[in-house]
Amino acid sequence: MSPSSQDAAIVRYAYEAGYLKRTPRAGWQLASVPHLESVAEHSFRVGIVAYIIAVHESANPDRAAALSLFHDMPETRIGDIPSVGKRYVSTSDPRQVAHDQAEGLPDALARHITALVDEHESAKRPDASPEARCSRDADKPRVPAAGS
Repeated sequence: MSPSSQDAAIVRYAYEAGYLKRTPRAGWQLASVPHLESVAEHSFRVGIVAYIIAVHESANPDRAAALSLFHDMPETRIGDIPSVGKRYVSTSDPRQVAHDQAEGLPDALARHITALVDEHESAKRPDASPEARCSRDADKPRVPAAGS
């Protein structure tokens, strides 16, 4: 691929990331929250919280923050499905979407981006990295049960 087509792919990817600013969090819409948080705002906050958790748990905070920063990029193509709707809607695997989004990017950049999404998505597995668990915990905080 020529440098100019790779540059164009980088610009397309960066432009696509901007969609997250205009994509409202679907759960907030369902809850009739008056000032909707965008997916971009959510991802920023998740990155900060993942960094804090990683420092606290002696994981790599830079890696945890990077995982969080890219974890919702697939939502530019598949949308933000609220947790209550996930059991009723089938969407493409976020890892596949990330690989499609990275098509045409310089190989090293594509590998880095897809590895971040792949690692974040692996957080539920027993062999998940500490950084993936920090990123997931920041994204999906668990509320303690009453009396815990």
